[in-house]
Amino acid sequence: MRKGKRPKPTKNGNSSKPEEHLARRRILKLLAGTAAAAATTPFWVWLADSFSSGQSHSTEPVTYDRWGFLGKIDPTDYTVDLYELTLAQRANYVQLDAVNPMSPDSQALKESKPVANLLLNQAREKGWKNPVVNFTETRYGQVDRPSRSRAYAEYIALAGEFLFEKLPRLPRERMDGVILKPGDDYSRNAKGKAFIGLVYHTVRRVTVADRDTGEGILKEQYSASAGSITVMDRTAQSDKPDYFIFFGLGSSAVQSTFSELIPVATRRTVREHFKTAGLERSVTAAEAISEGLSYLLAQELVEKLGIPGGQELLDKPVSAAHDKRYRYVPQSIAWLRKNGMQKGLDIYMQNPERFMKLIKS
Repeated sequence: MRKGKRPKPTKNGNSSKPEEHLARRRILKLLAGTAAAAATTPFWVWLADSFSSGQSHSTEPVTYDRWGFLGKIDPTDYTVDLYELTLAQRANYVQLDAVNPMSPDSQALKESKPVANLLLNQAREKGWKNPVVNFTETRYGQVDRPSRSRAYAEYIALAGEFLFEKLPRLPRERMDGVILKPGDDYSRNAKGKAFIGLVYHTVRRVTVADRDTGEGILKEQYSASAGSITVMDRTAQSDKPDYFIFFGLGSSAVQSTFSELIPVATRRTVREHFKTAGLERSVTAAEAISEGLSYLLAQELVEKLGIPGGQELLDKPVSAAHDKRYRYVPQSIAWLRKNGMQKGLDIYMQNPERFMKLIKS
């Protein structure tokens, strides 16, 4: 805390700024309405506790910017070659998973094949007779200011509570919340965790090696991305956590709690649908239900909390969605708004194909 006059304690004995106290009162009033809705304690209460326990790692002055995590983020401002950073700088980039092979059906692999072709041409020029290509990737989360991360964590916990108030039959998962701090390393234990940071970085590696001589050529590509991401194993058969979530800053953060949590909660249905309908149909249906629900949930929460410019933040990603995976989201939103969010979720969980037929009709 800055030196000077000590803030006047509030009625509950805690010191806080007036705007922080009023914001928390609004949150507590909203949460009071969710307590009776859940027969058991939602895991997001536990997640909120884990976010707030022992996570302070800075001497940064105590400040409170309630919605600072919704600010505009340009990921190109943060794209760096991680291996050219000093050790001190590198500490702010936390590895979130192991170096993994790219999925055969992934966009990452498609985008990396031209690089592989260039390396194969170099291999032929070297006279290699038996080259083999490997594609791998790993992700890093960039540490953000502690005060802004704490404000974001508070919103995530609140949004999670609101989610289960509105969708009481949504499957629950235990998840460990982590505000990233310098020097962290989750390359071996990221599964089942929800991370908060500034932006996430992806490092793609294409390697061409000669089986005969053992020589190799390596090309690395670095990219930074704003927003949030869930990394999940679609082929996993176990009920153990096989995913992690990274919550990043930016305008999409107003909706990202719902957008990332719902796919995790419905992943068993997504996997069963994938087995019978294939990748494209299962992904399209999963995005239709999760993004449709997420938009409507965020819209309600924006109004309840009075988030400045919240509706504009919501409309921006929806109107800009051009990826074909999201092509049925507008129909999903319209159907769910008319027929009910829980009803739509129930139909999807029982039969994703029926849900898609209904929203298209």
